[in-house]
Amino acid sequence: MVRASAQVLVANELRRRNRHSELSGAAPAAIGMLGAKVALSLFILGVVLVGIATAKTFHHMRNLFDAWKVDVDKYYADKATWDQIQDEDDKRAVTDWWDYTIPYASFACFIGGCVGGGGAC
Repeated sequence: MVRASAQVLVANELRRRNRHSELSGAAPAAIGMLGAKVALSLFILGVVLVGIATAKTFHHMRNLFDAWKVDVDKYYADKATWDQIQDEDDKRAVTDWWDYTIPYASFACFIGGCVGGGGAC
């Protein structure tokens, strides 16, 4: 009975060690490193925010260009003056706080990832 219990304990310990080494790859100590997890999470969030900012800028510029094409067609058809076209374009080409918040948040995530990971940028 004692021998069977010892064998079970040894088998469980071997399974635990094997499972731990499968999860950790080449650096078993990296699993428990909070700084590495924080840095990686912040870097991923920063990349996502860059994508969002790029998509937002793309769609805004596309909408401006589409509206500009319509206005130019009106101008060539003598349905609008040049000053009217410029005034309409100025009304559409406004920035909002997202235009500043998203890119700066992304930058803060990258800096936070450097600091949170314990390494120098």
